[in-house]
Amino acid sequence: SIASAILQYSIYLSDSEGCIRPSTIDIQMSCLMIAEAVHNSRYRFGFNGAEKIDEIYGDDNGYDLGARMYNPRLGKMFSPDPRESEYAWQSTYAYYANSPIWQIDYNGEGDYYTTEGKYLGADEVKDDNKVYTSTQGNYDLMTGVIDNTKPEYNVLREQSKYLGTVQQVFVTSDDVSDKRIQSLHPAIRMQATSFIKEANENSDGTLIRVAQGYRTYAEQDRLYAQGRTAPGSVVTKAKGGFSNHNFGLAFDIVGITNGKMDYDLDWESLSKLGKSKGFEWGGDWNFKDMPHFENMFGNGLKELRAFPKDGNGLPIIKP
Repeated sequence: SIASAILQYSIYLSDSEGCIRPSTIDIQMSCLMIAEAVHNSRYRFGFNGAEKIDEIYGDDNGYDLGARMYNPRLGKMFSPDPRESEYAWQSTYAYYANSPIWQIDYNGEGDYYTTEGKYLGADEVKDDNKVYTSTQGNYDLMTGVIDNTKPEYNVLREQSKYLGTVQQVFVTSDDVSDKRIQSLHPAIRMQATSFIKEANENSDGTLIRVAQGYRTYAEQDRLYAQGRTAPGSVVTKAKGGFSNHNFGLAFDIVGITNGKMDYDLDWESLSKLGKSKGFEWGGDWNFKDMPHFENMFGNGLKELRAFPKDGNGLPIIKP
């Protein structure tokens, strides 16, 4: 009914103050327009943001989740999990590991590295939390880089070594650092993990921790406002989209000595270690930023803003 439509869709009609002030007829017309847009067969996306495949199974009867197809009316997949052999302890009928609230099912299949830690790329656009090692040649061949053929992701996975999930692979001795490393761009996670591990092996009692990693544009804008339009001292010259942190390609470190933050560190040794991992050190800049390390892979901020983004909002780059 029209009344039920009003209750369901009134939120779309609120003004900037959160108040709803159109006439009754305006609400009715707007709700009908919204309902028509939502149910219009030309609208291509539905459950979990997946693309509908109406031309195969009929209107609203199937969604392409990437790895397999889903029937929303039956509440089941059209095919088994293509990687069910990796989870022999779990029923092949299970979805989201029986935890749909806590688990995330991305469209992509994984990130690939060489045994030396060089990032090769992902096997699809989004990161599904899996980490593999392979060879440069194998990755380029199976993803069509060499001869522009259709990617053979199943063959790539079969010929690569599965290391584990992001949370299992990118770990140090510090949970705080681990979470921040895991939020970085996949292209620098391996080197950042190695850097923190080796830095702590030679730290003489001071914990070397990742203090800052990936920042969203909104988080960057809040930092920029500090000391300008918000209380505190100025801590950055960059607005959202103008910091390397906004693309997951930079991180800052801090020492923790006797439970307190410590910036009186052996920067000479730390900078050498960072550079050996492929990072540029902020201490070499005219505007000294001693705790800062980054690897932009030859890209500028303008290019990174323009690149297409993956499921986590990070730029899709080929180092």
